[in-house]
Amino acid sequence: MSGKRRGYRVLLVVTLMFTVAGLATAIPNPGAGKECALGYRALCVFTPTSTFMLLMVAALACVIRRREFAGDRRSQKSTGSRRERTADGY
Repeated sequence: MSGKRRGYRVLLVVTLMFTVAGLATAIPNPGAGKECALGYRALCVFTPTSTFMLLMVAALACVIRRREFAGDRRSQKSTGSRRERTADGY
């Protein structure tokens, strides 16, 4: 496995982990000690803030993954189309 491919997978796992963690913070939990800012007992007392922060980290990892690895896909697609244009004379 190449280093770039491994990096893509690592960032994908990080994105999924933070997304699941962000969504899990909003799950109601009747056994929680305090109510969250939204007015119910949630898995995390800091529900709106923690959910937002975790989802922002997931989005950041997604943006980094796209910027780092989108060039690979673009170069493969553009190489193929460039060859076709050259062969057709355009």
